[in-house]
Amino acid sequence: MRLTAAKSMALCSTLILSSVAINMMLLQSNRRGHDAGVSPLAMARESDASIHAITVATDATIEIGGAATAATPAVLNAQSEPAPSSDTRVSPADIVRGVQRELNARGYEAGSADGVQGLVTRAAILAYEQDYGLETLTASASQELLSRIVLGSSATSSTNRQALAKTTPDADAVVRSVKQYLAALGYQPGKIDGALTPQVARAIREFELDQKLPESSRISGPLVSRLMRQQGQAALAKPGQAKPATVKPTAVKPPPARAAQR
Repeated sequence: MRLTAAKSMALCSTLILSSVAINMMLLQSNRRGHDAGVSPLAMARESDASIHAITVATDATIEIGGAATAATPAVLNAQSEPAPSSDTRVSPADIVRGVQRELNARGYEAGSADGVQGLVTRAAILAYEQDYGLETLTASASQELLSRIVLGSSATSSTNRQALAKTTPDADAVVRSVKQYLAALGYQPGKIDGALTPQVARAIREFELDQKLPESSRISGPLVSRLMRQQGQAALAKPGQAKPATVKPTAVKPPPARAAQR
């Protein structure tokens, strides 16, 4: 016979209570028998009768479906209820904020820890991923990346870094933006796409030399910050094209007519 969850719980409860009752009855019987001088055989018979009565009550409890649940102790009911679940999930903004703090603490200059994943933050993530030789360059904050930064890992050589590097669409977008900035400032990063090529590395190095930045030849937070600043200054310094002034035609007076000769 299959037992439902309620019946199983009732059976367990009844068995526990029965065990306690049997032990108490045996102790009481032993005391009474010892005090009254009753023989051990008589005490055993009395205990067998008590156990039989409890067994009958247990069988009756199993057969009653709904009543068994009502007879279950309140303590067991409380334990069977699921505990209120606490939501321990971390929001995406908190993950970004954590990545920004950890990268800033390690000198990657990911910008202010505001939870906003802008171009500077993505560039800093990309620099970290390149430095530590991750197989896939994501340029995107994630729980896995945050755990890796906190736990730490050993950097690989640049040769392995180039051989293992793969990029996601987010990383391609960062590379493309950097190439656009470099091209707008007069450098030659190559084709404007998401490919990390030796040509864009040379263009980055030339820009870093001109700006007196530490030479890295790779995309980073400081590089993007300086590119954006230079682009803004160039846009302000570029003179606006003045519209040609409208010249009104001046009316030409006809020469005075000579006096008719008389």
